[in-house]
Amino acid sequence: MHIKLNDFKTGWYSLEMGLREKDIDELINALTELKRRKSHIQIVCSGESPAIENFEIYWADEAEKTNSIFTGFPIEPTK
Repeated sequence: MHIKLNDFKTGWYSLEMGLREKDIDELINALTELKRRKSHIQIVCSGESPAIENFEIYWADEAEKTNSIFTGFPIEPTK
């Protein structure tokens, strides 16, 4: 797994997460447990620097204000 923070120097940032097949399986299992436990999961740095030290995903109830949406997959080129 590889996580990268991109700073656009405009006040906007992007977070990239590269996942291998086994990482995807582990993340799906962790998200399933997150839904069941209504708690949080953490992804931590493996020791390489620079890196995102800690990335937390938590269960939020419906009352929590949102600032992001899931948009799905990019549109594939037609040519």
